[in-house]
Amino acid sequence: SQPDGDDFVHSGIFQAIGYKEFLPYIDAGVESERAKTEVLKACVERLKIHHRQYAKRQLQWINNRILPRNVTVFGLDTTDISLWDEKVYEPAIEVCNQFLSSDDWGIDKTISVRGATLKNIKLSDFGRHKQKRYVCD
Repeated sequence: SQPDGDDFVHSGIFQAIGYKEFLPYIDAGVESERAKTEVLKACVERLKIHHRQYAKRQLQWINNRILPRNVTVFGLDTTDISLWDEKVYEPAIEVCNQFLSSDDWGIDKTISVRGATLKNIKLSDFGRHKQKRYVCD
């Protein structure tokens, strides 16, 4: 059974990205197809807003907590899911393999994967002017 009030949406499965945003659509007892479509559009817009806010918080956390400590961080291009294996999976595996096999894991580490060079991200590389904004369709 669910706890009283709206407190249940702040724990458990309700914390999964996208679930809370679609509760109005799931709970909608709307009969007309047009009204359901409007509720769905509002839920999608809310999801886009919350997703952008979450991404911004992640970037701020990385910028404030990880990069100032001079920890080796590699950026991977996740923009095209059809190239996931080539752009994300294989480079990530190579980073892990080199980390596990190397005694020389310094802050200026670079790794070559399929002819592309992965460089360590530094705080100076992560300034606001370098960030891109992507808009969901």
